[in-house]
Amino acid sequence: MKTNKDLIRVAKESLSGNYVQAAGALIITGLIGCTSSAGELLNLNLFLNFALTLIIAIFVSAPLTCGLSNAFRLLASDKDGRVVANAFGIGFGENYFRFIGGYVLMYLIIILGCILFIVPGIIWGLAYSLTPFILKDNPELGVTDALTASRMAMKGKKAKLLGLILSIILIPLIAMLVGAILISIKPWLAAILIIVSVAACFFYFTPVLETAVSHFYLEVKKEEK
Repeated sequence: MKTNKDLIRVAKESLSGNYVQAAGALIITGLIGCTSSAGELLNLNLFLNFALTLIIAIFVSAPLTCGLSNAFRLLASDKDGRVVANAFGIGFGENYFRFIGGYVLMYLIIILGCILFIVPGIIWGLAYSLTPFILKDNPELGVTDALTASRMAMKGKKAKLLGLILSIILIPLIAMLVGAILISIKPWLAAILIIVSVAACFFYFTPVLETAVSHFYLEVKKEEK
């Protein structure tokens, strides 16, 4: 398997000329996710607001997130820069209900792990991180089988993936943390730092992260052959 440094390098190569498409896909999916708060804008009661949030999260955000992961995978494997179109096409395509089942089950497990003192949630999140890719590449597998396949494929690789993620998000994470500390001291400087960090995440760090994780999956898949 490639080193994390090489995974980041090939991710940047895959993104060359495609950063705008990648950022656009992330912004669109982020905005769609924000529609879950529409209940507050519509002045709905607590129950209806919760129901609307749940419906959007399960039937829109879940398959779209899985579609987005696989859109970045196509960018990594085939240099297919149609990230926005592929995210919607894959997410709301033939695997729509399997994506919903896999995503919901995966996050229920992660939430349970986080309740158990955070660390199990991180470990399980890493273990099941390949589920969206496996669901797309193996249509014959059921949801629970895909989760199991991800867990098995990630044996001995969770630390590597965590290192890859941290090596990419560490800079914007520190910048946002500094911004949060500065809020009470220099609000204007904190605001600039946070805005720049968020913009950098959308237009650079997150596209690199998504593409690097896709290359990580391709390496795992190659090892299993």
